[in-house]
Amino acid sequence: MEPNQPTSDEHQDGFRPTRRELIVKGALGGAALALGGAALSSATWDWSASAWGAELASPPKTKPDKIIVRAWADPWSTNIGDIPGKAFTAKTGIGVEFDTTDFAEMDTKVRQAIKAGQRPPVDVVYTINRSAYTADVQKLTVPLSKSAVPNFDKLLSVGKPINGSRNYVTVYTYTTPLFYRKDKTTIPPGSSWNVIFSDQYRGKLHVPNNFDALLFPLAKMLKLNPAKSDLAPLWKKLAELRPNIKIVGDDTPFISGLTSGEVIVGCALVGDATALQQAGVDVGYVVPKEGAVLTGDAMYVPRNLPKDTTYWAQVFINEVIDAKLQSQWTANVSTVPTNRNATPAAAFANDPAFPFTSAQIKKYAIPEPDDLAARNTDAWQSKYTAAIQS
Repeated sequence: MEPNQPTSDEHQDGFRPTRRELIVKGALGGAALALGGAALSSATWDWSASAWGAELASPPKTKPDKIIVRAWADPWSTNIGDIPGKAFTAKTGIGVEFDTTDFAEMDTKVRQAIKAGQRPPVDVVYTINRSAYTADVQKLTVPLSKSAVPNFDKLLSVGKPINGSRNYVTVYTYTTPLFYRKDKTTIPPGSSWNVIFSDQYRGKLHVPNNFDALLFPLAKMLKLNPAKSDLAPLWKKLAELRPNIKIVGDDTPFISGLTSGEVIVGCALVGDATALQQAGVDVGYVVPKEGAVLTGDAMYVPRNLPKDTTYWAQVFINEVIDAKLQSQWTANVSTVPTNRNATPAAAFANDPAFPFTSAQIKKYAIPEPDDLAARNTDAWQSKYTAAIQS
């Protein structure tokens, strides 16, 4: 979720890519998808500790001077640095430094370094869920030690890897609900995603340029199973949206379009509400009855680090997902904590777009299946793009 895009990720032409845009541009690293469906199955690999060596019985005697964390810039690295980062340094004496190289580029660098038998450029990778899952499957990650990361066992299911490993953690979640300009239209709670096909939104609709935010809700609306069904009816249905679509894009064009009134309805990351409200836009959002896609961002420790760095990098992740600390820093970036003992921000309490408990997630959310999405990214993106283009 990126209401404020980090300047370090900005192109020279001034356009700042979002996480979702970069998925399509190779965030997973083409090699990941080239592995094919079988290679992206958790059953392919041995996730046991013995496959990676025995867990350290006690903390190593040596410590690095600092650990380097790949991250997005303000407000992401700022809040992580100020809250769990400072707590980690106070406990360990180890500094925390952030590298704001965009996550797609860093994914590639980490993969290339490990393949070459070299040390990766960072000690903790903070990235999108799907990239963390792919790194796990590619054996780029180390399992998170029970002694170094005891908070792993306190995570909700949405905070743990979908394949049952211990090789990364989801540090928060967020959804992609349906937004609308309150001064131009209204979408009542309990509406279906089918409302975006209404003639009243002809030439007034924003849609994301990546498939996931609409594919999974529309599949549910059409009673299709993305893992098993022929999705031809879904692509046909999506093509019916063409007369309504005015803008195809992610956070920046969505915020600009809704602010100007060029569009009055759109699907986007829930955190964009903050930017719109700050711009003075009377914006509302709803989670339609089919639910809104829920995903998140994750952290993992890459292989080929010195043993002491590997251990203390895991301790840092443990601080990031500590219930008290996670409650504080996720509230500052409009996301939902994943530690079951954490407390979501009061402003988001009982908001369907910020589901926290298992019951809320079941009622309002469609958790994105990272394994299925990773296997089908190229094919689904191609079909989605073809469907929404005029």
